[in-house]
Amino acid sequence: MDDDLADRTRSLLRRMIERSAGSELQAFRALDELFDEPARIAVAGMVNAGKSTLLNALVGERVAPTDAGECTRIPTWYRRGKHYEVRAVDRIGEEGSPLRFARGDQLAVDLANRDPATVDHLVVACPSTRLGHQTLIDLPGHSSLSADVSRRAEEFLVADDGTPVDGVIYLLRHRHPADLEFLESFHGSSGGRGAVGAIGVLSRADEAFGGGLDAMDHAGRVAAALRADRRVRGLCQDVVPVAGLLAESAASLRHDEVSALRGIAGVPADVLDEALSSVDAFRALDHTATDTAERTRLLQRLGLFGVRSAIDVLRHDPDRTGDALSSDLLELSGIGQLRHRLDSMVIQRVGDLRARVVLGRLAQSEDMRSDSAARTEWERIEANAHGLRELDAVALLRRTSIPGINSEAAADLERLLGVHGVGARDRLGASPTADRDELRDRVIEQHGRWVALRESPLAAPVAVELASVGVRTCEAMLASDVGAAPLGSDR
Repeated sequence: MDDDLADRTRSLLRRMIERSAGSELQAFRALDELFDEPARIAVAGMVNAGKSTLLNALVGERVAPTDAGECTRIPTWYRRGKHYEVRAVDRIGEEGSPLRFARGDQLAVDLANRDPATVDHLVVACPSTRLGHQTLIDLPGHSSLSADVSRRAEEFLVADDGTPVDGVIYLLRHRHPADLEFLESFHGSSGGRGAVGAIGVLSRADEAFGGGLDAMDHAGRVAAALRADRRVRGLCQDVVPVAGLLAESAASLRHDEVSALRGIAGVPADVLDEALSSVDAFRALDHTATDTAERTRLLQRLGLFGVRSAIDVLRHDPDRTGDALSSDLLELSGIGQLRHRLDSMVIQRVGDLRARVVLGRLAQSEDMRSDSAARTEWERIEANAHGLRELDAVALLRRTSIPGINSEAAADLERLLGVHGVGARDRLGASPTADRDELRDRVIEQHGRWVALRESPLAAPVAVELASVGVRTCEAMLASDVGAAPLGSDR
């Protein structure tokens, strides 16, 4: 994140707040407050794609309702708070008194006879450390039988009301046309930069491939194919396979569940292999250590893939601790990879993302256009906003083929521009143990590579433009001695 860009943009915004009035003043104040908030990340997808389950996995506990109740028809914001609390915000932005709720297997909210159509969104406060740097926004499923419910998710992402999201997690089920159409609407609303702000999740990845031990391997190959698809690539920065149910439950694996799994893992191999062949066979397992109800609960909590995976671990390592087993299952679920991508793509760059929104909004302001000093400062900020050039360059690389930059070179340039993280090691593809000299050598090598393309008389103008961005990134790292934030350091 270019902290200087965010600071200079906010300073200009506050100057305009001093001379604005009415609705513009209100919009500018909302944008100013946005700089102090954690990253806003929307979770979107078709009905029954597994959004709430994935959101629970990201929060680290079951807070989002996973049934089809009335609350799933309302956009719901999950943010960090000192204690649990739920409030409704109406259509004109006024927040009401706390609502009654119950915490059980999931959060059950009493809307107090309110019509969900009159509620703009719900705000759920939750004392989760996972929400320290991000606010997660659960959107109603699109392609719903209810046109009004489906429309709410689409309107939320494309609305130009001064309260933008910084990124979108979109749950894909293969390459469904409705998924691509929805993503294209977000892409268009973000000025052609949707690929920078969206990450695709191949949801319920384990279920899609039969729940076998190799299900996530198959899902990984499908995700790779989607990443290589030109249309998907232009809409999503990455596609990650995630076993949402396993990710949701593994973090809260209980001692009694581990004991039950350990007991089942001790069943003779021939009997156990048959029992793990299907859900019905597992329920019918004739084993005195567990009863049918307990095995059914394990299936509900972990899914067949999770049960098979946990038992496979315990068969090979009977003394595996519950904490270690939980870590094994979390890693297998893919949730860690998704968290890493969110951090590198959105959270680390939230200042740049918000500066871009504010600069765009200021450019539309009559007050700023009539203030020559403010207009000059806006032009100066825009001209020196290298973080924005990086974001634009990544979006361009993803949505079209560039003459003179093959797929391998494009991937290298994307990495250099911060797609995998803004730290030096992330940008340069270096190992965690790489020292400063090695990093500096890599920067010099990359600098020479992109200077050569920039200066080539045969290079297409678009390739020269992209190479220039890469050169500027390298120069910024060299100027910081490959060590100072934001371009040179590791977070």
